[in-house]
Amino acid sequence: MDYKFYSAFGRRVSWFKEVPYLSGFSVTNTNKFELIPSGTIYKQSEAKIDYLIIDEAQDFNILDYQGRIIPHKGKSLSLFGDSVQQMNFKGSSIDEIANTLVYKRLSLDYNYRLPKTIAKVAQQIQDVNVDLLTNNMKDGGNSDYPNYPKPIVTKYSSREKELEGILNRIKMEDLDDVAILVPDESDVREVNDFLNQRGVNTQVHYRTGNVVPFRTVNTLDFSNNDLPCILTYYAAKGSEFDNVFVPFANEANTCKRNAFYVACTRSSRNLYISYTGKRTSFLKDVSKENIVEIENN
Repeated sequence: MDYKFYSAFGRRVSWFKEVPYLSGFSVTNTNKFELIPSGTIYKQSEAKIDYLIIDEAQDFNILDYQGRIIPHKGKSLSLFGDSVQQMNFKGSSIDEIANTLVYKRLSLDYNYRLPKTIAKVAQQIQDVNVDLLTNNMKDGGNSDYPNYPKPIVTKYSSREKELEGILNRIKMEDLDDVAILVPDESDVREVNDFLNQRGVNTQVHYRTGNVVPFRTVNTLDFSNNDLPCILTYYAAKGSEFDNVFVPFANEANTCKRNAFYVACTRSSRNLYISYTGKRTSFLKDVSKENIVEIENN
């Protein structure tokens, strides 16, 4: 049986040189490897899969594993996940999964992406104990202030002013590799329309509705760093960008804490959070010395 490897990788795949691999494996090998979405396993794949790897394992629940995933396991099933990034309310924590399935747990403790400046804020966004600093190896462990900028939290008088502020900062600082992360699909469309009307081309990912039939609009090209990416918090999972904007971070935003945490941890350098009215309670425990606060009219 022939297998195909899904090779739509962003430019950062070339950054990882920590462990050189010399056995002949290549991501361009299209004869041996295949990315199989979970829906394919559930509905189309009848045979067992020898080496089955599940990413974002916390977004599946224990019944999924027992009834629909484990039956397809051939030689090995490996699960990778982080409970504090759980965004599917039907999912199970890594602890629950490991305990129920009696699986051995290994911890991947080192962080090579998130600067300490952002890690300090992200830890205080979460309401559970998360340590993002002890084994932080970003820039060899030298990613604290002043080597890296503190996150900026800005209050605006309206949503339009928020978007104007984002656009002005992108232009004035000539930012590339930009993501604008928002709670839901309607926000993606709003931000996309705002930028397009002002002559800014973008990359987007959103669904046109929540009820079938709906359409998924996907113009993402992660190798193109010149065009801002506009994504929901959920769609941004697993990605990273040099510059991340998180607008609409007000109390009326009904997103879950984990989703907001995911959005704020997508940045590898600059994080800009903005809001109108009352600021989200997810920021109430963030220490003032860890951020720069600005109020714009």
